[in-house]
Amino acid sequence: MHPYNKEHMVFIITESVLFILAHLGFEINKNNLDHRISFIDLGMDSLGLIELTEILSSELKIDLEVETVLENICIEDLANYLASFVVSNRQAASNG
Repeated sequence: MHPYNKEHMVFIITESVLFILAHLGFEINKNNLDHRISFIDLGMDSLGLIELTEILSSELKIDLEVETVLENICIEDLANYLASFVVSNRQAASNG
């Protein structure tokens, strides 16, 4: 699995979301998690979205903004965005 492909991004985001939700008192089975449900509908609040942004920024070593998470409001959308964003940034850095 390439570290910056969509499947890897889904994994990182899912694990991060489950971690945050567990701290908020929600227990969600990873196998039953629909990647198209919005973070808000999963039970995350604004602080949870900020924490998600910080975790992903740290994990992926990128400068991710909360607004980007809000614009890509579910695991699948955010994974698609991050996969293309991280790959294009890595390519630009290696070419430049």
